[in-house]
Amino acid sequence: MKKLFVLLLTAVLLFMLSACDNNAGAANKNGSPASQSTPSGIQTDNNNSSTPTPSSPSKPSASDAKITRDRAIEIALEKAKLQKADIRDLEAELDYEKGVLVWEVDFDYQNFDYSYDINANTGAIIFEEIEKDDR
Repeated sequence: MKKLFVLLLTAVLLFMLSACDNNAGAANKNGSPASQSTPSGIQTDNNNSSTPTPSSPSKPSASDAKITRDRAIEIALEKAKLQKADIRDLEAELDYEKGVLVWEVDFDYQNFDYSYDINANTGAIIFEEIEKDDR
């Protein structure tokens, strides 16, 4: 009975070791270890790299947007009920916010800082902030 138990335990251990060895030896077509993707979208390598790299969109360009920079500025100024000649320190740049391509439009008027995120495909204002400038 004791011999049967040892034999069964040895078989189970060999089976487990062989399954682990087959999984560790997985490689892609060019022979390098296969990458694994976690549910959060972070890519890790099988080479025990301790620094995961998040997958993120590349830097956007104006050709990625249906709404032009000038139109995004117009939308922000219309919402603020201001004219371009009245504002200062105007900035507008493309960026991703929560996976959505937006124009970030910022400007100052009198003692206030205005900030808008405008969906670069629909023109909808998805964020608006007006803060009193304490300078």
